[in-house]
Amino acid sequence: MIRKLIKDDIVPIRDFLEATRMFKEEELDVAVEMMEECAGDAEQEDYISYVSVAGERVVGWICFGKTDFCEGVYDMYWICVDGEFQGEGVGKRLILFMEKYLKERDDLRMMVAETSSQEKYRPTCRFYEKCGFSIEAALRDFYSPGDDKLIYVKRY
Repeated sequence: MIRKLIKDDIVPIRDFLEATRMFKEEELDVAVEMMEECAGDAEQEDYISYVSVAGERVVGWICFGKTDFCEGVYDMYWICVDGEFQGEGVGKRLILFMEKYLKERDDLRMMVAETSSQEKYRPTCRFYEKCGFSIEAALRDFYSPGDDKLIYVKRY
């Protein structure tokens, strides 16, 4: 089941984000701030957050939003699946949900997702590619020397 993020989801999501060992502490703090904004203000429209739930357990999270000053372009800010549920289609279902949600509300033309070129992000890159994204650009040494920013795009 996929439903809107609520405040009670924040701690379990932060826990599985941290368990991935993919993110720095300040990145985790930003994720929590985004979740708090989504769960605390139903009127805000900058970030749209949904979770995938198995039974009563939150097992996946996606956060996306409209790209300012663009027609039909959205950014996928976060997508993460609890390590125990990776490879079971949770991430793919979240992507499909996001696409359906946006197509029903707007003229979805393009989705943008960014990630790092570090080796530990290879599974993320493969996931994006399996979901129909392709690399549009690579900004060399963006995050740090030798760590490029990879910009993936899916066109509709």
